[in-house]
Amino acid sequence: MVNDVRRLGGLTNPAAAAIMGARMEDGITADVQSRIRAGLLEGPARDTECRPVRDRAAREASYNCFTLSDRRDFRAQGVGELSVGYRFSGRADLAAAQLFWCKENPQPLHPTSFVVKVPLPTRCR
Repeated sequence: MVNDVRRLGGLTNPAAAAIMGARMEDGITADVQSRIRAGLLEGPARDTECRPVRDRAAREASYNCFTLSDRRDFRAQGVGELSVGYRFSGRADLAAAQLFWCKENPQPLHPTSFVVKVPLPTRCR
């Protein structure tokens, strides 16, 4: 996988970024399934999609990822379809031949009186 990405000129090449993104999707899906089995997240984990951010270097790139758990239909209420799942920030590092991802915990849309903010680890930014 890393050699294929290097042959394509690094992660600035969209095809190379897609190769790493697909590997990251597999890893995140397995991670979410493991967390579901451990009772840490609600399931199921249906599918994960990782999209590389636009600004990429040849040797490293960031990704925005989403693992779909459910789709809910609110078209009868005039809202449309809602995707429910988990967001992740990911990073591919060719020099280390490693992928990193961190589950995001965004603030609620309607804040309560008590909100804990936890920054993402540096390796996922």
